[in-house]
Amino acid sequence: MAHGALAAINASFFDPEGDPLGLVIENGRRIGKWNSNSSLTSGVFAMEKRPRLLRRQHWRSFSPTRHLIQAGPFLVENDIAVGGLENQKRSPRSFLVWDGGSRWALGYADKASLAELATALAAQPVTQLDITTALNLDGGRSSDLWVSAEVPGGPLNTRTLWNRPVRNYLLLHRQSR
Repeated sequence: MAHGALAAINASFFDPEGDPLGLVIENGRRIGKWNSNSSLTSGVFAMEKRPRLLRRQHWRSFSPTRHLIQAGPFLVENDIAVGGLENQKRSPRSFLVWDGGSRWALGYADKASLAELATALAAQPVTQLDITTALNLDGGRSSDLWVSAEVPGGPLNTRTLWNRPVRNYLLLHRQSR
């Protein structure tokens, strides 16, 4: 994969014309507009001094943000599954999890409702990673996960022929020491 990534996953939501449904910042350049109305954009992955997952109301537009993806809804907060999530529509899902410190993981569920995925993630299924926060990314036919052969269990590619084109990806890199 280009950019030396260990893994890549589809990121935020887009409309049929290819415009983001929320704010995206790439290398300091703003794409799209801040969306404060939809649960699909209730969370933010922000790369400032260090990467973080936070509720959109906690991000400050004046902060020196180099990268940002507005997505959602949150699946797990403070180690607990978020309540009130949709529990009927089972479809492919992609998500980002964080331990609140320096450990991150990208994930893909072949078929789950938002509530089912939140419950599964809150049960702490990943060894060596205490999931404190999980954010849903774009899903359905836009769900793509690619994992390099450098990662144990890789290579992996979940892309299918009937998937919609993905407009942007979140890349996972090895942390330089």
